[in-house]
Amino acid sequence: MAFYHLTLQQPTSIFQGIKGNFIQAGKEDLVVSKGRILTLYCLSSHSLTETTNIDTFGFIRGICVLRLPSEDQDLIALINEGGFLSLIKFNSHNQKFDCVLQQKVTEKGFKRTQPGQMILSQKQTLLIPAIESSILALTVQKANTKYSIEKTIYFKSQRLCSFFLNVCWSSTNSSFFTIEIDCRNSIGTTNLVEYQIGNQFQNIIEKKRTKIDKTSNLIINVPSKEDLSIDRGVLICSQGKINYFNESQKEQKVINIPIRENCKQLKKCQTLNCGIYCFYEKYENKSIKYNFLLQNDLGDLYKLILIFDANNSINNLTISYFDTIPISTNLIIIGKNYLFSSSNFSTHFYYKIKKWDNQIENEIYKTNEEETSMYKFNDDLKQLNLINDLANISPLIDCQISQIESQYKTNQNSISRDHFNTKMYCLTGTSINSTIQMLEYGMPITELNDFKIPIEDKPTGIWTLKLKIFDQFHKYLIISFSSFTLLFQINEKALIPIIETNLLDLTVQTLQIQLMLDNSVIQIYPNGIRHMKKNEVVIWSPLNQQKIDHCITNPIQIVISINNNYLAYFELLKDGNLPEIEKIEFQNICSMDLINDFNFTRNNRKENENIKNQNENINNNMEIETEKDIDLNTINSNHYKSPFLIIGTNNNYLFILSLFDNTILHIITSITLEAKPESMALIKIKTNINSIKNDDNNNNNQFNKNNENISNNSRSNNQSNDHTYFLNLGLENGILIQYLFNKSNIVLNKPIFHLFKKNENKKFKFIKCQTQNENSIILISDSVWLISLMKNEFLLAPLNNLEIEDLAIFNQKEITEGFFGIDSRNIIKYFSIENTNKKFQESIIKLKTTPRKMITHPKNGTMFIILRDFIKTNNLENNNEQDYENEKALNKKKKIDIWDSKILIIHPNEPNNFHYQQFLERGEIGYSLSILENKNIYYLVVGSACSVTLKPRSCKHGYITVFKIVNDSQLQFITKIKVTNIPYCLQVKNNHIIAGIGSSLIIFQFIRNQIFIKTEFKNNNSNDNNNNNNNNNTLLNFVVSLSIEKDLIFVGDITKSIFIFQYRNNKLKLYAKDNVSRFITTHFASNNLLFAGDKFGNLLIYKIPEKKLSDNNFNFLNQQLSLSSTFLSNDLLNDSLSLNLDRIGNFHIGEMINSIQPIQFGGSNLIFYSTILGTFGILINIPSNNQINFFYQLQVLLKKKIKTVSGNDNLDWRSYYFPNKGILDGDFCELFLTLKKKDQLAIAEKMEIPLIEILKQLQNMRNKVL
Repeated sequence: MAFYHLTLQQPTSIFQGIKGNFIQAGKEDLVVSKGRILTLYCLSSHSLTETTNIDTFGFIRGICVLRLPSEDQDLIALINEGGFLSLIKFNSHNQKFDCVLQQKVTEKGFKRTQPGQMILSQKQTLLIPAIESSILALTVQKANTKYSIEKTIYFKSQRLCSFFLNVCWSSTNSSFFTIEIDCRNSIGTTNLVEYQIGNQFQNIIEKKRTKIDKTSNLIINVPSKEDLSIDRGVLICSQGKINYFNESQKEQKVINIPIRENCKQLKKCQTLNCGIYCFYEKYENKSIKYNFLLQNDLGDLYKLILIFDANNSINNLTISYFDTIPISTNLIIIGKNYLFSSSNFSTHFYYKIKKWDNQIENEIYKTNEEETSMYKFNDDLKQLNLINDLANISPLIDCQISQIESQYKTNQNSISRDHFNTKMYCLTGTSINSTIQMLEYGMPITELNDFKIPIEDKPTGIWTLKLKIFDQFHKYLIISFSSFTLLFQINEKALIPIIETNLLDLTVQTLQIQLMLDNSVIQIYPNGIRHMKKNEVVIWSPLNQQKIDHCITNPIQIVISINNNYLAYFELLKDGNLPEIEKIEFQNICSMDLINDFNFTRNNRKENENIKNQNENINNNMEIETEKDIDLNTINSNHYKSPFLIIGTNNNYLFILSLFDNTILHIITSITLEAKPESMALIKIKTNINSIKNDDNNNNNQFNKNNENISNNSRSNNQSNDHTYFLNLGLENGILIQYLFNKSNIVLNKPIFHLFKKNENKKFKFIKCQTQNENSIILISDSVWLISLMKNEFLLAPLNNLEIEDLAIFNQKEITEGFFGIDSRNIIKYFSIENTNKKFQESIIKLKTTPRKMITHPKNGTMFIILRDFIKTNNLENNNEQDYENEKALNKKKKIDIWDSKILIIHPNEPNNFHYQQFLERGEIGYSLSILENKNIYYLVVGSACSVTLKPRSCKHGYITVFKIVNDSQLQFITKIKVTNIPYCLQVKNNHIIAGIGSSLIIFQFIRNQIFIKTEFKNNNSNDNNNNNNNNNTLLNFVVSLSIEKDLIFVGDITKSIFIFQYRNNKLKLYAKDNVSRFITTHFASNNLLFAGDKFGNLLIYKIPEKKLSDNNFNFLNQQLSLSSTFLSNDLLNDSLSLNLDRIGNFHIGEMINSIQPIQFGGSNLIFYSTILGTFGILINIPSNNQINFFYQLQVLLKKKIKTVSGNDNLDWRSYYFPNKGILDGDFCELFLTLKKKDQLAIAEKMEIPLIEILKQLQNMRNKVL
């Protein structure tokens, strides 16, 4: 048995950000590190767009910009926990990161003495310091196209260093400043130390040491770009003040940091702790003015101005309040007018700075003021405009899954598509930045506008139309009904109906609208084809008044079905005529499709600039412009021609017909389907597997000599490279079938199945479109789905909150990839897909107190959430409730005094309607929740404690309280029982309450609205209130997680791993335990397997041992007991009688796992986990040994071809603490799609399987969670 690991969502917390010219010279971009993920964002005046990201398979300790003199494009210098230094360059051609240099410079790990705490750069020099005053200096050189590290210096001091910053560099010598703490005495002194790198990069010398304020935590260099010989000094930020220091000019100035009004008691907490920016400009009388932007630990921004006179002496130092934003870990100014702010505990924001010099309402505080000035902080943004934000669910405190059980069954060949009813409830953030985020799987959409059509008739089709084939934007919207057609001109905010026009015949039902390559317009209706070209209209009609029932078009080809008996093929010639080329008998047609390559149209816009710049005005009669025509002789029409015609029939057959000159409408191949194909879509995709060669000789038997001639003919007619075709079939029985094939070998075998839950009266419908400039498909069934290939990964995801019957693509200046959809009420919806990289639709409920624990009602989904925070006593005593609930009031710094805790009740149908349940005692705080059912009555069981001390962990006493749930949203107190320690976790089953209380495991019974102790397992000679956490003689230290599977109780301990208990003879006895101590955070037991996570980021899988039970075993979980049967036991079972847990799986995630639970995606039973940084992942069971061997072999071969940008080996990362076993790395296996074609073919050859089979295996595993 083995499991396949896939990441659903990457971490959202940003640790560090840098700006630079990473894509092209002169344009600043943003690169951020999210744990092990490196992400590049492209910035503009109105958006923040993710360009690419890469998994480094190692924790990123630091990144910086490296600018070599000989290059216009900046490099990214990265140091990771593996001790590797990597230089990374963005490849604009492939849209990915390339590693140009990689070298191991330090040891592996996070040691205090190990360089890698951060990384700094200046010119060609890199500084890599450690915490304990270790410095590694490197120089980078480039010779031809190769990068190398020329010189290395390692310096070790005896003092504790808290911060490093490079200040002044030159070609002959370099110097940098540090803030250091000298620990050679018991008090410890803080010093500003200047180091100098010796000539020719020989050594590092301590040049000057100056004692400074012990609260100093940040130094800012004042750059000197005009004259490197001039020393501008540094700014030293400390508690409540900023010092300017310049040793060479013997200058020192001090300015106090202003504080908020009514917050004098917070003066000592005003420490600048993050974020700097500087730009300088010419000032009056040849002076130079420096502007700095800083932030304090309340989130207030300050603008600090430093002015030098003509003699390079400081003339003035002023500071002023600028604005207030959430506390940031990075403040990055893009250009001069844009600000990016990232945070560990709230959303990341992208702002526009209105004006730097807008100081009308803000007082400027000057140098050496004796008293600290005060200001009134802004309730709303005054100097900043919010442009965009990036969602952040870190820290993710708790995650619960609410899932509606499916009423459908999944056949053995299909994957069920019912997961869009699955919702994830996440508790995130701290204090006033806390939120409840309800995540629903699916891509979020933005509805921009809607229009109502006052017609009761049901529409039969919807299209959009451009004026010219190479135009970027659409001008008209066409909607067809059973007996007429409507035409609208698209305005910016409205649809203008057009009643009279020569463009279309509005008196008939329209079957298809197509803009041809020569800018003529085709309208197909049941009685014929209307060809509007230049100033004439050409109409083609079938013979004997026959009807057209099916049709398909692209800009150069038309295929129609006549009376379901004949198939006619038309083609646009270079003279602009559209003659009938071929006609054959073909019956029972129900659907058909051609290739329509959007990419070629987009790529040829620039090549056809003279066509695009034609006059787009149209006359009053809506006739097509004829001033400038397209010369078809100058365009290679073969690029637009589809080589195949796909036809589905009512008798469950699929045919592929050739459309090449010598073999038009000849059948190439056919297959039998399970049901009638209602709709189909064939697109050409761009992958790195453009030449798929199937080596299976049995497949070649399907081709006859005629098919070989067709294949040869196709290669001769098209000079381009071989392409991969992606065929999607929607069957009548609700199954979506996907095939991959190429032009040189058309074999439809080993399809991929997806089972959709669709209404029998509603048919599948495919609409081809583009998303992120890739050919994609919109599938409409009971819901709307996007099918695409994004970044070499197949995508099948629902579009949330969208119910439409038909759809047409629409592009305009503001939204280049928009859609017009029409629903069953004839309402036209204009919408766009927000971000194809987002897999979840978010609904956010803002809180003002940190949420700690959550549980959902099993029937109605009501959420019960424990809120818990430190609050200041004065706020509760002196402020009224309205002030306390005000979010801005809570933005003040809180004094750690007492706890405030309550239970929040939220109904999912009314998320903004809150109900609170206060605890009975003052200072009582909640820790755990569970829901108990008794005779169809639901009770909420709450574990709480009073007078809690965190270190050492203790409390005065704890409580187990039972509330009755009334009217789904109210709690009625029933009873409570006092316990000796903190009830950190609870589980219930059959009127029994199992509680982990300190180091004890106690079972209570709830009878007649009272709680009674049933039995207890307690460590010998242990006092819970004064429990020593380092006592190795006790079995349990502190119980943090509980679960029940069958008749066993699974206990997760905070330091001593997993224990399994069993009830025997009215006693709790140890059944099995882990023989390795681990810091367990969460666990889940299912099907004889135990899944656990620890605080170091390891995902563990244990096999539950089987032990033959004696006949006198007593099953307490299924037996109803009376009051007289309660029994208290303190006996400790000898450990030698217990079994050892067999660890069958170990996998390093790299982030603390805080939730593990089962989930159903695609009809498969999967294991879902979440981490504190916001990562979501899935474990998929692989039951087949052949599949296990396949992925294991693929992973081994990929290691030889793929070198991670961080230098870490994939297996080393997944085996960080314990050897990886039992879990295959699907994230690494999917990197196969990013390889070059020759490397993919080489791996397929070594594995002795076709290349297409590798792709299908990868897609099958991904589809189980789509």
